[in-house]
Amino acid sequence: MRQERRSFIIRAVLFVVAAGALGAAYYLIGCPFRFFFGVPCPGCGMTRAWTALFKGDIAGAFRWHPLFLVIPAFVLLLTVKKGRVFQNKRLNTAFSITLWTLILGVYVIRMLYLFPDTEPLFYDSGAVVNRIISVISG
Repeated sequence: MRQERRSFIIRAVLFVVAAGALGAAYYLIGCPFRFFFGVPCPGCGMTRAWTALFKGDIAGAFRWHPLFLVIPAFVLLLTVKKGRVFQNKRLNTAFSITLWTLILGVYVIRMLYLFPDTEPLFYDSGAVVNRIISVISG
């Protein structure tokens, strides 16, 4: 029992540190994915969705990112449950595949219908990769 509690505390601390590091990166450079690659990540709009929810704008929250409730809940669940949502390995695998399919499906749909004309799904031509390519090509 003592080892289990220690393991839980370590996972909780790692979760908080990771969340803090992502928050600091977001504060300093914006979305790290967009900063480096110039295109929005699958979680694009998540922060704005939570901000809208906290302001009472539920419809706006879903407009910013339709999975804003699912992803943080899943990450928290994985942190608390040692990386397993279910005891059954097959159920865990099916759950993970379903969740990743949902995340990627929503990302593809948003990119097809909203990119690059709708906030927050815009293109950043000043991204690190674009600057490197322009230096190389000359």
